[in-house]
Amino acid sequence: MLMDKAIENGFDILLTIDKNLEHQQNLNNYDIAVVVLDSKRSTPADLLPLIPTFLEKIPSLEKGKVHVISSNS
Repeated sequence: MLMDKAIENGFDILLTIDKNLEHQQNLNNYDIAVVVLDSKRSTPADLLPLIPTFLEKIPSLEKGKVHVISSNS
């Protein structure tokens, strides 16, 4: 699985646009923070405005939790 590989390779954060990931996996069992970029569409034009908020939140992200970043964040 992708999260296992990410952890094995030293990643601390998994960045995704998969809004259902937290319902598909028990993320508490993983030593990685999951960040979901939540936008209406998955185009660069819609996702890029979320990146500054993501970068700002990196120091406070907790492993084993899902952090959702949306235009309302």
